[in-house]
Amino acid sequence: KTSDLLTHRTAVFHQAVPQTFNGVTQGILRHTPKDRQRMIMYNPLWIDAEARVLPEIFNERYLNIDNFEGVDFWQNFNDPTGISIVPSYPDYVTVDDPTEAVEISNVIGMIYDEDAIMTDFQLERVTVSPLEAKKYYRNTFWTIRRNYIFDATENIVVFVMEDTVTPGDGD
Repeated sequence: KTSDLLTHRTAVFHQAVPQTFNGVTQGILRHTPKDRQRMIMYNPLWIDAEARVLPEIFNERYLNIDNFEGVDFWQNFNDPTGISIVPSYPDYVTVDDPTEAVEISNVIGMIYDEDAIMTDFQLERVTVSPLEAKKYYRNTFWTIRRNYIFDATENIVVFVMEDTVTPGDGD
């Protein structure tokens, strides 16, 4: 179970940025406790799975996934299960061409540390209107800026559904 594996300290599920401690270089070992894990699932697949599997198994605890957010498409409504990105890598040593686009089809979900993908809300300014003398009130206007953050050193697992051909199966 992937969720259980994320709770162990390892460098398997994230980009291991080398750190040097006492002359020894190693990757950052991360773990993600269950209460900090977030899950996003491709909603149409999940709805179909519930409709087809639950009547067969007669017990919903075998297909019970708690606390996930469903999405109807990842990036493009016309290609709902596809992702097309140009990743930015903090480490150019291990990557030949960091500007090369990556296209992935049939993405069905992801589990990640809540610190891996987040929105940072920052208060930019607060302004107050002049005093309304007759009614004796002021209006306060809050301006908030949002920054989207992706931390490649935090754990994240992307699930892709793909048909594979095993050699010797009579391809």
